[in-house]
Amino acid sequence: MKWLTDSVGLISTSLEIQDLASKVESTDGVYIVPSFDGLFAPWWHEDTCGVQIRISRFTKKARIARATLESIAYQPLPLLDYHRSLKEDYIFDSKVKMKNATVFKPVLAEEVKKKKVNSWCKVVTRTFDLIDLAF
Repeated sequence: MKWLTDSVGLISTSLEIQDLASKVESTDGVYIVPSFDGLFAPWWHEDTCGVQIRISRFTKKARIARATLESIAYQPLPLLDYHRSLKEDYIFDSKVKMKNATVFKPVLAEEVKKKKVNSWCKVVTRTFDLIDLAF
């Protein structure tokens, strides 16, 4: 969010982004990869740069705000999917179950989530091709 406030001036404070993003129902295909200091787990590319794609002269700042928030949500998903694939015994060596753990349920339909995350992951991998364009 610091980039949107300090460098771009899209918002005055990070608290504004939620209100701005909620003014649109989708990003309309705008994707942001906020890899200003590289991409870490599970990508491990510390030399990537931040990228915005599918922006046109008609793109409003609300879509950029929404794409930024969505990118924050997408970043941990490949790791979460990996951890979900592990067997419970592997995760809980002590065999202690998390009886009263809070479980968060996704609001998006699984198909919609997969499409959005897969598209974002494609954008991320395409940023690797841009590494050699650095000055």
